Amino acid sequence: MPYALVDPAAHDLLRKVDPLRSRSVQDPEVPPGVFASYANGKARFLKGDFRGSEPFLREAALRAPGFSSAVSAYAACLRRLGEDQALPVANWALMSARATGDRWAEGRALGLKAYLAKDLGDLDEAQRLREAALSLAQATGDRDGETLGYNHLGLIAAERGRDEEAKAFYERSLSLSQQTGDQFYISLAQNNLANLAQKRGDLAGANHLYRTNLDLQRGLGNRWGEALALNNLGVTALMAQDHSGAEALFTKALALRESVGDKVGQITCLRNLGLLALMKGQPSDSGEFHGRALALAQKTGLRTIEAECQFYVAELARLRRHFDLARAGYQKVLDLLPEGVTPEVRGNAEAALAECLVRLSRFDSREFERRVARLRPADSDSPYVHRAKAWYSFQTGQPAAALAELDQALNDPRRQAPELQAELVQTRTQFQAQLLN
Repeated sequence: MPYALVDPAAHDLLRKVDPLRSRSVQDPEVPPGVFASYANGKARFLKGDFRGSEPFLREAALRAPGFSSAVSAYAACLRRLGEDQALPVANWALMSARATGDRWAEGRALGLKAYLAKDLGDLDEAQRLREAALSLAQATGDRDGETLGYNHLGLIAAERGRDEEAKAFYERSLSLSQQTGDQFYISLAQNNLANLAQKRGDLAGANHLYRTNLDLQRGLGNRWGEALALNNLGVTALMAQDHSGAEALFTKALALRESVGDKVGQITCLRNLGLLALMKGQPSDSGEFHGRALALAQKTGLRTIEAECQFYVAELARLRRHFDLARAGYQKVLDLLPEGVTPEVRGNAEAALAECLVRLSRFDSREFERRVARLRPADSDSPYVHRAKAWYSFQTGQPAAALAELDQALNDPRRQAPELQAELVQTRTQFQAQLLN
């Protein structure tokens, strides 16, 4: 009871897990000191301090290997830290939960495995595990588990490029979290709805939600959530061509993410700083940021994140006219991403690879057409696709058609690629001069 009065993590433990309650004879005996380690670790985890929480959660898990909630929390912490032991520890948590009959902990372990499957780009497995966790949450009346389940199904749908489906899941998650009053779950749903607004080009709507989320995260004292909101506000500033504002936000977010040990968040910030450097006309700085991001992504083993980083490294090679090197990079992107996973990234890589083919001294127009034909209808407004088609038209003696494609790329109503604007303007000038000659 004293813990419940002084620490929300212990209150969470007593309310949801309560290993001291009478259950089956299979219940493991949990040493009293483990509760303090778990509470200390979970309190830090809930504040977004993954590096600080890890030793406490590791101690709780190792001292009470049958205490599945502590093991799940330890696995979740390892995932945030980008450690490859996260999956075996999550499997340990699931086996422990099933052995002790703790269905609440079983649902959390299934959900954690779903996150890990999504991290690796296995969306079918992620969806199967998440739906199993959601069914268990609904059967046991676990409203928090249900809230998390709908939010994660939204993330999976978004990763498949199904934005309307994702929006419905996020809105369901938001409604449930508003009913329970859980501010952290409200913030997750708000952030993901803001991401969809940003993707549509609604910068004002996205910016409002991100600022609301920033205030909420600071009120909760969640440093991970604060860094997430700062990074996302930086992206809206980047899309609005506010270079100084974007740099300040990305730099602050990166420092926070480094302090709490959030490797995935660090990769995102480094990648965004790389895009900003390119927009500022600093390609060497851009290459340094993107190189750091790619190296860190490769260490984490997260294929979808590595693919996105690899794409921008290939873009820099293409800008330097190293087309063979760029082609290899784009092909690596396609190899890393299974069909149906982040289809926009796949489409942009396919188009950019096709562009490299036509910019070589001798090219096969049929290969270009074959690759472009594989693109989804949804890719038709991508600036990367218009850029590739512009070069194809230019190289095949159709400068007017090339200029038309560049105009569409420059229009970019959803602001999908603000880092391309300067290059597109320069290319248009080059094409126009050729047309005049």
